[in-house]
Amino acid sequence: MKRDVDHGPYWFTIYLEMFGSVPRILPAILPAVLIGVVAAVPLLLLSAAGVVSAATMESLFDQIGVLVIVLAVVIAFAPVAASLLTLYLLPGGYGLTRWELDAGEPSARQHDLLVDSQRRVTENAPAGSIGPSKWLVLDKNDPNAFVIGTTIYVHRGLITSEYLDR
Repeated sequence: MKRDVDHGPYWFTIYLEMFGSVPRILPAILPAVLIGVVAAVPLLLLSAAGVVSAATMESLFDQIGVLVIVLAVVIAFAPVAASLLTLYLLPGGYGLTRWELDAGEPSARQHDLLVDSQRRVTENAPAGSIGPSKWLVLDKNDPNAFVIGTTIYVHRGLITSEYLDR
Protein backbone atom coordinates (compact mmCIF):
# COMPACT_ATOMS: atom_id res chain seq x y z
CA MET A 1 0.00 0.00 0.00
CA LYS A 2 1.21 3.47 -0.77
CA ARG A 3 0.08 6.27 1.47
CA ASP A 4 -1.20 9.22 -0.54
CA VAL A 5 0.55 12.40 0.52
CA ASP A 6 -1.69 14.73 -1.47
CA HIS A 7 -5.01 14.88 0.35
CA GLY A 8 -6.60 17.19 -2.24
CA PRO A 9 -9.61 15.00 -3.05
CA TYR A 10 -10.07 14.26 0.65
CA TRP A 11 -10.22 17.96 1.50
CA PHE A 12 -12.90 18.49 -1.13
CA THR A 13 -14.90 15.60 0.35
CA ILE A 14 -14.44 17.03 3.85
CA TYR A 15 -15.57 20.45 2.64
CA LEU A 16 -18.71 18.95 1.10
CA GLU A 17 -19.32 16.90 4.24
CA MET A 18 -19.02 19.97 6.46
CA PHE A 19 -21.22 22.05 4.15
CA GLY A 20 -23.75 19.23 4.18
CA SER A 21 -23.62 19.19 7.97
CA VAL A 22 -24.98 22.70 8.30
CA PRO A 23 -28.57 21.53 7.59
CA ARG A 24 -27.98 18.76 10.14
CA ILE A 25 -27.94 21.38 12.87
CA LEU A 26 -31.68 21.97 12.49
CA PRO A 27 -32.76 18.36 13.20
CA ALA A 28 -30.04 18.12 15.83
CA ILE A 29 -31.59 21.00 17.73
CA LEU A 30 -34.64 18.87 18.62
CA PRO A 31 -32.78 16.32 20.80
CA ALA A 32 -30.68 19.14 22.24
CA VAL A 33 -33.81 21.11 23.12
CA LEU A 34 -35.32 18.00 24.71
CA ILE A 35 -32.21 17.64 26.86
CA GLY A 36 -32.49 21.33 27.76
CA VAL A 37 -36.16 20.93 28.70
CA VAL A 38 -35.35 17.92 30.87
CA ALA A 39 -32.66 20.03 32.57
CA ALA A 40 -35.04 22.97 33.00
CA VAL A 41 -38.01 21.09 34.54
CA PRO A 42 -36.45 20.75 38.02
CA LEU A 43 -35.55 24.46 37.94
CA LEU A 44 -39.12 25.41 37.07
CA LEU A 45 -40.39 23.28 39.94
CA LEU A 46 -37.95 24.93 42.35
CA SER A 47 -39.00 28.36 41.08
CA ALA A 48 -42.69 27.54 41.51
CA ALA A 49 -41.99 26.41 45.07
CA GLY A 50 -40.21 29.73 45.72
CA VAL A 51 -36.84 28.11 46.42
CA VAL A 52 -35.04 29.79 43.48
CA SER A 53 -35.27 33.54 42.75
CA ALA A 54 -36.22 35.02 39.35
CA ALA A 55 -32.70 36.40 38.78
CA THR A 56 -31.15 33.01 39.47
CA MET A 57 -33.67 31.39 37.11
CA GLU A 58 -32.79 33.83 34.32
CA SER A 59 -29.08 33.10 34.75
CA LEU A 60 -29.66 29.35 34.78
CA PHE A 61 -31.87 29.48 31.66
CA ASP A 62 -29.16 31.44 29.84
CA GLN A 63 -26.72 28.65 30.68
CA ILE A 64 -29.22 26.02 29.53
CA GLY A 65 -29.61 27.91 26.23
CA VAL A 66 -25.86 27.76 25.68
CA LEU A 67 -25.92 24.05 26.55
CA VAL A 68 -28.68 23.45 23.96
CA ILE A 69 -26.69 25.23 21.23
CA VAL A 70 -23.49 23.36 22.07
CA LEU A 71 -25.30 20.00 22.11
CA ALA A 72 -26.95 20.75 18.75
CA VAL A 73 -23.60 21.55 17.15
CA VAL A 74 -21.98 18.44 18.65
CA ILE A 75 -24.83 16.20 17.50
CA ALA A 76 -24.80 17.73 14.01
CA PHE A 77 -21.04 17.59 13.44
CA ALA A 78 -20.25 14.29 15.18
CA PRO A 79 -20.29 12.33 11.89
CA VAL A 80 -17.83 14.77 10.32
CA ALA A 81 -15.56 14.57 13.36
CA ALA A 82 -15.65 10.76 13.24
CA SER A 83 -14.78 10.87 9.52
CA LEU A 84 -11.81 13.15 10.17
CA LEU A 85 -10.56 10.96 13.00
CA THR A 86 -10.85 7.89 10.79
CA LEU A 87 -9.05 9.62 7.94
CA TYR A 88 -6.09 10.83 9.98
CA LEU A 89 -5.79 8.98 13.28
CA LEU A 90 -7.50 5.63 13.52
CA PRO A 91 -6.44 2.48 11.70
CA GLY A 92 -9.37 1.48 9.55
CA GLY A 93 -11.22 -1.77 9.23
CA TYR A 94 -10.49 -3.16 12.65
CA GLY A 95 -12.97 -2.49 15.49
CA LEU A 96 -16.56 -3.38 14.69
CA THR A 97 -15.65 -4.75 11.27
CA ARG A 98 -13.54 -7.46 12.89
CA TRP A 99 -16.42 -8.43 15.15
CA GLU A 100 -18.94 -8.39 12.28
CA LEU A 101 -16.76 -10.61 10.07
CA ASP A 102 -15.86 -12.89 12.99
CA ALA A 103 -12.16 -12.51 12.22
CA GLY A 104 -9.46 -13.63 14.62
CA GLU A 105 -5.83 -13.07 15.32
CA PRO A 106 -3.50 -15.33 13.33
CA SER A 107 -1.76 -18.15 15.13
CA ALA A 108 2.00 -17.83 15.68
CA ARG A 109 2.73 -19.95 12.59
CA GLN A 110 0.22 -18.01 10.47
CA HIS A 111 1.59 -14.70 11.73
CA ASP A 112 5.16 -15.66 10.82
CA LEU A 113 4.04 -16.76 7.35
CA LEU A 114 2.08 -13.53 6.76
CA VAL A 115 4.88 -11.28 8.02
CA ASP A 116 7.39 -13.15 5.84
CA SER A 117 5.11 -12.70 2.80
CA GLN A 118 4.73 -9.02 3.61
CA ARG A 119 8.49 -8.62 3.90
CA ARG A 120 8.96 -10.09 0.42
CA VAL A 121 6.31 -7.83 -1.04
CA THR A 122 7.71 -4.65 0.55
CA GLU A 123 11.21 -5.45 -0.69
CA ASN A 124 9.93 -5.01 -4.24
CA ALA A 125 7.49 -2.19 -3.49
CA PRO A 126 8.13 1.46 -4.39
CA ALA A 127 9.65 3.78 -1.82
CA GLY A 128 7.11 5.20 0.63
CA SER A 129 4.94 2.09 0.61
CA ILE A 130 3.62 0.95 3.94
CA GLY A 131 2.31 -2.34 5.16
CA PRO A 132 -0.92 -3.12 6.94
CA SER A 133 -1.53 -2.09 10.52
CA LYS A 134 -3.10 -5.45 11.32
CA TRP A 135 -3.52 -8.98 9.92
CA LEU A 136 -6.68 -10.89 10.73
CA VAL A 137 -7.73 -14.39 9.68
CA LEU A 138 -11.19 -15.48 8.58
CA ASP A 139 -12.22 -19.11 8.94
CA LYS A 140 -13.04 -19.63 5.25
CA ASN A 141 -11.60 -22.24 2.91
CA ASP A 142 -11.34 -20.25 -0.32
CA PRO A 143 -7.93 -18.71 -1.11
CA ASN A 144 -8.79 -15.05 -0.75
CA ALA A 145 -7.76 -11.86 1.03
CA PHE A 146 -9.03 -8.29 1.13
CA VAL A 147 -8.24 -4.96 2.74
CA ILE A 148 -10.54 -2.75 4.77
CA GLY A 149 -8.83 0.46 5.80
CA THR A 150 -5.36 -0.58 6.91
CA THR A 151 -6.31 -4.08 8.02
CA ILE A 152 -5.76 -7.11 5.80
CA TYR A 153 -8.24 -9.94 6.17
CA VAL A 154 -6.83 -13.28 5.00
CA HIS A 155 -8.93 -16.40 4.52
CA ARG A 156 -7.52 -19.52 6.15
CA GLY A 157 -7.71 -21.17 2.70
CA LEU A 158 -5.12 -18.73 1.33
CA ILE A 159 -2.71 -19.45 4.15
CA THR A 160 -2.90 -23.20 3.50
CA SER A 161 -2.89 -22.89 -0.32
CA GLU A 162 0.01 -23.01 -2.75
CA TYR A 163 -0.63 -19.36 -3.69
CA LEU A 164 1.08 -17.97 -0.62
CA ASP A 165 4.83 -18.61 -0.77
CA ARG A 166 6.28 -20.36 2.20
